[in-house]
Amino acid sequence: MPSQRSMSLPRSYRAPNARVRVAIVDSNIIFRAGVRTVLERRPGIAVVSECGDAATALDQIASLEPDLVVVDVDLEDDTTKGLALLQELSRQFPRVRVLVLTTALSELVVVESLRRGAAGYALKDCSPDELSRMVLAIDQGDSAFSPHVASVVARNVGGHVPVEATLTDREREVVRLVARGMSNRQVAVELFLSESTVKFHLRNAMRKLGTTRRSEVAYRVGRAELG
Repeated sequence: MPSQRSMSLPRSYRAPNARVRVAIVDSNIIFRAGVRTVLERRPGIAVVSECGDAATALDQIASLEPDLVVVDVDLEDDTTKGLALLQELSRQFPRVRVLVLTTALSELVVVESLRRGAAGYALKDCSPDELSRMVLAIDQGDSAFSPHVASVVARNVGGHVPVEATLTDREREVVRLVARGMSNRQVAVELFLSESTVKFHLRNAMRKLGTTRRSEVAYRVGRAELG
């Protein structure tokens, strides 16, 4: 007989073979239900928690240990609350990946979200398939952006590349494509390289640029900065 505690947990939390365990943080309960339905239609994705405020989110994430969190930064109609949550997620749970899913396409909010640890940024009008693909890509260590967001990221230079960042030509090529929102696999196809070679060059570039986050490379290094 299952314990009372196990029966009180969501069905997806009890799914032992889930490839990606997801938490959803959004003030709109109807939208949360929609995202849960979309994601759980994809084999391997399980939504383990959903809530509408930062304090509850931090408690649930500490308890349920998801792999990835989908967050609307406009929590309770206050973007500062969402950005503060991203900062706390990065500080308290550095191994948890974060996808921002929101309605606003503001360069400032995009850049601040990435600076505070988000691995991807998508708009709520994205298709169900696109949302599922981005979740899986982020879980694999890639960054992921909606098409309009990718163009914002590519043209935005959010900081200065350190003087010591002397990238090789191949590292520059890889980073340029990452800044356009491409996954490691897409970069490999574009440059006729193996995916492991792409990861090798990206790791070297990140080390030289003084960052450990793929998403930070995307907004700090635009084509104009490395061109």
